[in-house]
Formats: sequence, C-alpha cells, structure tokens
Amino acid sequence: MAVLAVLAAPAAPASATTGCYAKEGALNGALVLQRASGCEQVAVSDNRLAIATSEGACLAKEGALSAPFVAQGTAVLNGSRCAEVTLAGNRIGIRTADGNCRVREGAVAGAQTWYTMWGPAVGTNRCTQLALTATRVGVMHEGGDCSVKENLFTTWYTMWGPGVGTNRCSELRIAGSRVGVRHEGGDCSVKADLFTTWYTMWGPGVSTNRCSELKLGASRVGVRHEGGDCSAKNDMFTPWMTQWGPGVGANKCTQLALSGSRAAVMHEGRDCGAKEPALNSQWVTQFSAGCRQVEVTDTRVAVRGDALPWSGAGTHPMWNYNPSDFNHELDLLQNAGASTMRFDVSWDGFEHTEGTWNQAYLDDVGAVVTQAHARGIRPVIVLIGTPPWAIQSGCPHDTSDPYGYTKCAPQDPTDYGAGAAKLASQPWAAHLLGLEVWNEPNETSSLISTDRARSAAQMTVATFDAVNTVRPELEIVTGSVLGGDEGFLEEMYDEGLGKKFDVVSMHPYNGNRSPRTPAPPAWNETQFTAWTTTIPRMHGKMAAHGDGSKDIWLTEFGWTTCPLPEPPGDIREWCVSEQTQAHHVSEAFGVLKELPYIGAAIAYELRDHDAWNVYEEHFGLVHEDFTAKPAYAALAAGMASTRPAP
Repeated sequence: MAVLAVLAAPAAPASATTGCYAKEGALNGALVLQRASGCEQVAVSDNRLAIATSEGACLAKEGALSAPFVAQGTAVLNGSRCAEVTLAGNRIGIRTADGNCRVREGAVAGAQTWYTMWGPAVGTNRCTQLALTATRVGVMHEGGDCSVKENLFTTWYTMWGPGVGTNRCSELRIAGSRVGVRHEGGDCSVKADLFTTWYTMWGPGVSTNRCSELKLGASRVGVRHEGGDCSAKNDMFTPWMTQWGPGVGANKCTQLALSGSRAAVMHEGRDCGAKEPALNSQWVTQFSAGCRQVEVTDTRVAVRGDALPWSGAGTHPMWNYNPSDFNHELDLLQNAGASTMRFDVSWDGFEHTEGTWNQAYLDDVGAVVTQAHARGIRPVIVLIGTPPWAIQSGCPHDTSDPYGYTKCAPQDPTDYGAGAAKLASQPWAAHLLGLEVWNEPNETSSLISTDRARSAAQMTVATFDAVNTVRPELEIVTGSVLGGDEGFLEEMYDEGLGKKFDVVSMHPYNGNRSPRTPAPPAWNETQFTAWTTTIPRMHGKMAAHGDGSKDIWLTEFGWTTCPLPEPPGDIREWCVSEQTQAHHVSEAFGVLKELPYIGAAIAYELRDHDAWNVYEEHFGLVHEDFTAKPAYAALAAGMASTRPAP
C-alpha cells in the first residue's frame, strides 16, 4: 500500500542548501540526489516522489527516480506559495500558503484539473493540513475541526473538533479505512472507520504523557510522545514497541514514519534511520548528522537533509609541537566555520618501546583535541608510524632516514589495533569524530608491505575490534586511498575487510584541474580524474559489497600553489595560482552538494609548511606566516553553503 508522506515538523528550519534524496529497494542502498538545495518538504509513494521548494513551487515525478520533476498547481497557486504536497495512489494534493487545500488525479505530467477541498477559494476558513489515501480526503482547518470525505465529491464528516463538540484537533491521519487524530488535550486516538468508536492510543486519556505526533501505516500505529520516545504497534490492539528514545536508552526521537513493512525515525542527533520488516528489526542509517525529515513506503525511502555536516582542513600540530602555532591554526579554523579537522598521530610517538606508553605525547595530542573541542571542532585523527619493534620482518625501508621504519606495515595487525585502542581510551577521545587507519596505504611511499591491501584491511579490522571495546561510538575510517583507487578498496574487501569499518575515506586529487574536469588519458584513470567520476565509482564499489548506506569522507583534497615555472617535471602539472586554488575549492563544494553519501570534506591543508619539496610546501589555504590566501575565504564560503542550520 502506498502511504502518504506528510511533513512532520522538522527538528530545525530548512536552510537554503537542504537537499532531497531518495532510494528504491533495499535500505542499505544508495540515496539518489533529487534536488540539491531549497527542499522544504518531501513526500513519497511507491511510484511517485514530490517536493515543496523554498521558491514556493510544488514538484512531482513518477516512475523512476531519475525521471524529471513536473511543476504542480502553477495555475492555481495564483501568486501564493506551495506549503505542503501529499501523494496517494494516482492523487496529488497541495496546500498553499493562502490556506487552500487542493487535489488532482491522473498522471503527474497530464492535464491538471484541481479541485479545492477546503479554503478561502470555496468560501471556508483556512486549511492547515491535507491528508490523502487512494480514495479518501481529509483536512484540518483553522477552526479546529478535522474532517474526512469518502471521495472528492462526497459529504464531509467531522471527525474531531468544535464542530462535533470536542476540543480542537491538532493533527489528522488517514490510512486505508482508518482515521487518526491528535487533539489539544494531548491524546492520539484512532478509529477503524469513519463511523466506528475512537480508541485512545496514547495520552492523558489512557494515563500516559502527552502525545506529540501520530502516524498510521497500513495496519500499524505509531506515536511520538513528550518523553521523547517514538513507539509503534502492529495494529490498534497489540502492545507498544519503543523504536527510539530514552525508553530504549537512546537520545530523543524527533520524527517517526511508518509504512506497512517499514519504520523510520529521526533523532535529536540529526541521524535518520529505517528498519524492515519487523518493528524489532535492526536500524539501518539512511542519512547522518544533517537529516531533517524521513519518509518511507514499503519500497522507497525519501529524506530531506543538509549535505556535508562535517568540513574543515588538515593540520600537523604533532610534527613540531608548538601550542602557540596550533592555537593560531585552530582560531583560523574556527573563524572559517570548520566543524572538523584532521591531524596525524604517530603510533611510534607514544609506543616506541612495546608496552611502554609515552603519556607526555598522548597528553600533547589531548591538548590539541581539547582546544579544538573548545572551539566547536571535532577532530579526525589519522594513526600512522609503526614503531621499530612492530614492523614486518625484513621490511625494506630507507635506512638512511632515521624514521624510515615508520612506513613499514606491522607484523601483527593486532598490535596496531591495541595502539588505536590506547588512543581511544584517553578521556579526550570522547571529542573525536573519527579515527582513520593509516594514510594512503595504496601508495608505496606511504605503506611498505608485502601486500599493502592485506595490511590495510587487517589493520582496519584489528582497529575496529579493539576500539569498539573501549569507545564504540568512535567512527573507524578505512581506505584513505590516494585518488579514486576503487581497485585497492576491492582488494581490501578480498582480504577480509568485511563490515569492520564505519566510513571509507579517499583523497580525490586531480592535479591542477578543477573537481569537474576529467584528467587526460596519460593520467592513471583509476586514481586521478574528475570528482564526478572517481567518487561515485568508489561509492559504487561500496554498494556492490552491501555498504551503500555508509559514508565516504574526503579526508584530504586540495591544490598546491607551488611557484611556476620552477618545479621540474610532472610536479608542474600540480601547481596552480592562488586564484585558481580558490576557484577549485569553491567548485569542490558545489560538487559535494550533489553527492549525499559524502559525510565529511577536509581540505589539505590549512597552512603552508616546510616540506621535502616545493610541491608539498604550498597546499595551504594560508601562508606559513598565517596570512590568508584567497582559498581560505573560499573554504569558509563553501562550508557555510553546506553547514546544517543550528
């Protein structure tokens, strides 16, 4: 059965960049962008999708999610704004800002004959909610009544409100033959048909706290109550099952959605999740951190959310520990509006000798994390640097480099996992966003191993297992691959990666080209090319292994302003002017808005620094003396364009 999707009050007002996304089929499949910004409300049925936009339009499509949107009700809006759109069967309903509720039947792209159900256009008071099934129509109006009719042209029957001598109706739901209302007394009640007896589901009428939201789905009933729980039952007379909230040890539930075989919630952490088929099934995350609305049918999921909740830049405070410098860098990140940052931590730095912990080093790491947290920034730590006692036997590292051994993979990956768990067990680790397993392990210059993919997979699994025993909420980030090397990720799956990670990271560098510009054939197509190719290809690899619902984090991206024409050879193909760097950073955020599975974007890097070549020295968004390049302002503007509203 197609269940109508009606806007439930979102946790926060929409921002200009709130997008709409949808998926069809399995809950762990990938969301498909439907509109990148200005999405005020989304409605979904099994064969249709509709949105209300910030420009005041109602748009709908039918059939495939790739079908084009068709404007609805343009002629009858008459200068008013579309405030809400609903779907059921072959019907589309719109509620306009001037208080009229209208319904039409037929194909989305067909002739549009609209019938006003309630509102000033037919001489009644303003309509404040519209509800539809394939046959029935329901309205709530400003007089406080909720009324239902059997079809478009039959008589209205008042279900609740002053018109039948009760208190005011606050919410109306209809599904199949059932009718549900929430009224100002705080009760949510349901009846089996228009003329049968009301049964109170939740509220003071049955000695519970006040009901805040009512949902109906096929035979199911769901409520959200003022205690913060969302609960559902399989029919009107079966026991309640708490889906999310304090009643099951979770944070508060802020929205509930139901269909015949699915349930979905949004909670105050701004995650949206869904489950199927039973009410006691496991949750599958649909949209992380920036979710504003979720709706489900038995075959589709639609969400409205802010893309890219985590963004910032990388720094290197542990390279040459200087509190004055890193606090200056943190101030720059805060002033730009960063919500995260990334910095590298050396395993060798805190366990150079097996089992002997360098607490002073750990405390220095903690000082960076604590100072970042004080500025509203949650860091991602990338753990690198194998100590000499742990390296693979016979590792062919550069012996002329006193720290060359740190690039060697560990002989026993569980030693690396234990080091990661030591980091995660520190009190300050509660402020971390994620822990990334190594840096660019697909590169011989970053990881020396007899089998780099096997080592990377085994370190990730060991880290996931070890960290989950001490801090299970910490995101374990795998991959960190240079370019778009999805072949390396496939090898990691082959080597036993399994489900032992939360996020895949990648570094989609593209030379001196913009994020949308394809690389020439001479470049390695599997690593360096347009983001619009490399990133979806990587996500496709994840989806093929059943991980389509997991995020990709760009833990490095950027362009170097190395001086021209001095760099020799192919280094020149990476150098850009400061103006071009700013342009590319701006364009990057435009691309990221189109990719709903990108959960974080961290520019490389905040500040220029002394390095081993002129190319590496100039990726900074600010100069070494902290003066800004144009790209610093571009980063701030890009982050602001994708930042969730408070």
